[in-house]
Amino acid sequence: MKLRSRLSLATASITILVSLSIGAASIITSERSEIDKLDSVMGTLLTQILHSENPLGDAFYYSQELSEPLAVALLPEGGQLTLLTEPVGTFEQPPSPTALEQARVRGIDINGKAPYRIRTFQLPDREYIIIATSLSDVQATRSKNIQTLFGFILVAVILGVLLILFFIRRDISKIELLVDSATKISEGDSLVEIQSTSGDSEVDRLTVALNKMVTSLQHAVSIEKESASRMQEFLGDASHELRTPLTVIKGYVELLSKAQLVDPEQSARAYSRLTSEIERMEFLIRDLLLLAELGQKTPEFSEEIDLSELVNTQVNDLKTLDPMRKIESMISGDIYLNGSNLHLQQMLANAFGNIRRHTPSDAPVEVSLTSSHGKIDLQIGDGGPGLPTRAYVEGRQHFQRFDKSRSRETGGSGLGMSIMSGIISEHGGSLELGVSKLGGLLLEITLPA
Repeated sequence: MKLRSRLSLATASITILVSLSIGAASIITSERSEIDKLDSVMGTLLTQILHSENPLGDAFYYSQELSEPLAVALLPEGGQLTLLTEPVGTFEQPPSPTALEQARVRGIDINGKAPYRIRTFQLPDREYIIIATSLSDVQATRSKNIQTLFGFILVAVILGVLLILFFIRRDISKIELLVDSATKISEGDSLVEIQSTSGDSEVDRLTVALNKMVTSLQHAVSIEKESASRMQEFLGDASHELRTPLTVIKGYVELLSKAQLVDPEQSARAYSRLTSEIERMEFLIRDLLLLAELGQKTPEFSEEIDLSELVNTQVNDLKTLDPMRKIESMISGDIYLNGSNLHLQQMLANAFGNIRRHTPSDAPVEVSLTSSHGKIDLQIGDGGPGLPTRAYVEGRQHFQRFDKSRSRETGGSGLGMSIMSGIISEHGGSLELGVSKLGGLLLEITLPA
């Protein structure tokens, strides 16, 4: 059953129960009041004849003076009932002896086609004066009150249901939209949008919470799809990189095993190529393992690293290895951060190693290291050929791939940018690609101080 139907049913049930309770109490109270009024009139008549010398005559006389019509009858012991006044009801049969005795103290109802109420006064010789009044008016009033009550209940139920539907229609509409959205999500639609609404009701808060949940789920799904796509490309590129040296090694091993290279110089060249390709595979496997470690490990750093010293060391090494290169550096001193000394060294080694491998030996370099407002900013720019335009547009996504824009002939595994990005992310930082003012590649690295 839908919520709208349940609320309508609950409203109707509560309205009926409350109305019945109040109405029944009112009807019973009203009927009791009418009967008490009749008992009071009959009690007044009994009081007037209580000490009378002629109780039967006085009963007949005073019954004509009262506001309520009363019937007076005489019932001898074992005799016939004699009606002295106009009947106010049909005496089908005399009251029972028990009813006669009880009626001496209080009013007693005598049921029948025309029910009436009696009080009695006992005369000598066990004769009874019976004072009776009809209950037809009381019963008619009760029937009218019951009809009025049921009419009121019907109107109250209709109004109650309409009012509850009016007040909850907005929330019901929101809930129906939420149900539809949840159904679409369960059917695999990841593009469902839940519109946020103003208000502070429980449904409004539920809508906001579900909207945040759906947004988070959509973001997670997007990341999962992107990660799966990157992983697929990564595995394809990794298999290609591993297959290339393996093919070379397999070819030279076959030549050497068949003794086809009899010339000592050819054999030496073959062994040199085998050694070179094996080293290339070792570098590639090492970098792959480092990437896997960066992707799975949750960092907990307790070591304080002097980043200024690490950067100065790399700049000095670059000056020593490439004396023809013009290097400008602006490195602030005493810049520390919590992190992994080994990984930060690896990140800087990759950055400066890429400059040596992919730029001419005389290409200028600019290095800047500053710290402000709780952030460390490291910029490394070169005057080399830079990257293709697409690499700058794709930005961080490109880090997850092999550096296809750089030639493998310069050496390396092709995972330098990916490793750098992983290490920087491990330390809570970010890496952006740009074009330096020297015309080449600019690495903008931001780390928390």
